[in-house]
Amino acid sequence: MIRVLLVEDQYLVRDALARLLEAEADLTVTGQAATLGEARTLLATVAAEVALVDIQLPDGSGLDLLAGVRRPGAPALAFLTTFARPGYIRRALEGGARGFLLKNRPVAELAARIRDLARGETVVDPELVRLALAAGQPPLAARELEVLAALDAAGEGADTRLVARSLGIAPGTLRNHISTILAKLGLRTRAQALAWAREQGWI
Repeated sequence: MIRVLLVEDQYLVRDALARLLEAEADLTVTGQAATLGEARTLLATVAAEVALVDIQLPDGSGLDLLAGVRRPGAPALAFLTTFARPGYIRRALEGGARGFLLKNRPVAELAARIRDLARGETVVDPELVRLALAAGQPPLAARELEVLAALDAAGEGADTRLVARSLGIAPGTLRNHISTILAKLGLRTRAQALAWAREQGWI
């Protein structure tokens, strides 16, 4: 029997998915969570072979769970989402996710992918593979993406000195990074750059 954990904030979606998976003779849902906090507890305390996780949760990103599934005996973590964004796909797979699947697929197909995951395979929806390849590498360097993530975390109107301190750089260096980011993206404002990064799934 393959044990499955579900992390999905919408109750109706989570409940329906659990019922459909339980109808499969070799699958059983051993735990469910609706938030990032609940998911961390679930992954640490409930045994399973596979964990299906939504990307966007009320209290954070499902991507934040990746660090916790690198331990021995952790379930194979796969993202099940409607957000087919290049940044999400790359960040998930580079972070150690074993799968990235779309919610609009038939249940029989999802069940087959769960079995693949339990056998140790990596599974990515073909549509997402095409999307990631078409997008290519991000136009920004890793440090520039870190700058955008720090600005996003600080919130609109945050003191740039505090943001610079959180990154371990001088305020002038932060301003230089922002100028470079805007030039690379062909944008005029910090807000536009943050909107682009969110839309592409890089923050």
